[in-house]
Amino acid sequence: LTLGIAGLVRVVITLVETAIMGSDNILSAHFGYDLSRNAYMGTQVATHGTVYLYEYYYTAYSTMLPLQMYLNAFAGLIGRGLIAIGLPETDLQLAVTAVIKLIAVAADLATVALIYKILAKRHDRVAATIMSSFYALVPITFSLSSAWGSYESVSAMFIVLAFYFLLNKASYTGMAVSYFFAAMTSVSALYVVPAVLFYTAYVVYRGIREKNALKIAVPFIAMVGGLVLFYLISLPFVYNQVAAGDAFNAFDRYIATVKGANLYTANAFNFQGLLGNNFEAVGLQSEFVTILYIAFVVALLGVAYFRSRNRIHLTLVAASGVIALWTFGNNMTPDILFAALPLLFITAAILNDKRLFLAFTAYAAFNFVNVSYVYLVSGYDDTGILAVSYETTAIIYVFGALSLLAIIYYVVVAYDVLVNNRVSEQRALNLTYGEHVAYTARKVFAALGTLGGKAKALASATGEAIKEVREERKSKKSISAPENENPDEDDNKQ
Repeated sequence: LTLGIAGLVRVVITLVETAIMGSDNILSAHFGYDLSRNAYMGTQVATHGTVYLYEYYYTAYSTMLPLQMYLNAFAGLIGRGLIAIGLPETDLQLAVTAVIKLIAVAADLATVALIYKILAKRHDRVAATIMSSFYALVPITFSLSSAWGSYESVSAMFIVLAFYFLLNKASYTGMAVSYFFAAMTSVSALYVVPAVLFYTAYVVYRGIREKNALKIAVPFIAMVGGLVLFYLISLPFVYNQVAAGDAFNAFDRYIATVKGANLYTANAFNFQGLLGNNFEAVGLQSEFVTILYIAFVVALLGVAYFRSRNRIHLTLVAASGVIALWTFGNNMTPDILFAALPLLFITAAILNDKRLFLAFTAYAAFNFVNVSYVYLVSGYDDTGILAVSYETTAIIYVFGALSLLAIIYYVVVAYDVLVNNRVSEQRALNLTYGEHVAYTARKVFAALGTLGGKAKALASATGEAIKEVREERKSKKSISAPENENPDEDDNKQ
């Protein structure tokens, strides 16, 4: 039922958007720059094949995210199939965008199912259903997939799958494989890598302590295997470049994709945005400070995890790393914060900590405003997403300041959970929901009545004080008046 309702909401949004846009130019339809670019890539691959993509049809970009590219190609092939059965050629790109959005929707629903699986192992099925349903209907989750067709939904699904293997199966292999596919889908997955490396180090340490050669070897096999697999799945797209002698072209393109444009921030409403650095180039000093900051954050998170070596804590460590780097790091985009949300929600639900639920709600709302504003208000053109202007709106300043307040609250809560091992549990209701609402309403009205009584008493006391001051002034005037009636009287007497 949960998946059905969540899926229906997302499919309706996708179909309505597609129907409204019709065959209009995709760049005027506000589908999103990344979606339009991915749709273009998919149509080119489906038409001309993979080997000529970078050589002739995609020369403006150096993007290399293999799984994302395969999904684009799949969407392009479906679009070509629809053309073959009668869809007008002018609607090809529109059809491809719709397919990409449906892929993102499917990933969203898979994430909900995984969250249910994780929670059902620690709570009863009813609680797991309610909590996973709540996540499914959070606006940022279904808007990224069904409205903007972002592959962040696919990447988040693989990240959650990785932590499903970690939390439910204690499987390092399953975690490593899932994380590999997340990193092949979106750069945002790389901000979870500290947590993955911490667990890798723990697995190796445990293997050494237990004198188990297989446990020691598996992480190293996974790393080497990941590099080889990346090369193989990238090869169809860079075959001509490799044949021409550039054997590591795929690695160069992936590194360029990770590095990005080297900006302080790209429309992310974070600390750099608050400083007025939106779309400003990063200086050498700032790069050095950023490296130190990343090392500092990784060290703190490592200490927090290795104190307990708790897998639930590792999930919170992963979310904390994304949030900390997004708030203060360079080259951040609005979408990157989304990688932290499912992990933060899972931790809050497992621990039943109301403070973590509040942090999740705040960051989910924050991310929704940031992403929505960039896609719907800021807009984009053929060259990329347009910068939010400081001259026409103060929204970056406002939300940049809010991001600082949010991170202060989050650090306090995360420290309490990870270091002090304290949890502020959400208490279960002893009443029916209707009775709880009525009881809460009575408390609110009673509090308002008390506040109103105090305000009335304060106003009355203030009025009395003012009245006394006025009476005192009048009495002083009446006393001094006879002395001033004949100011020349003393002189006449003299």
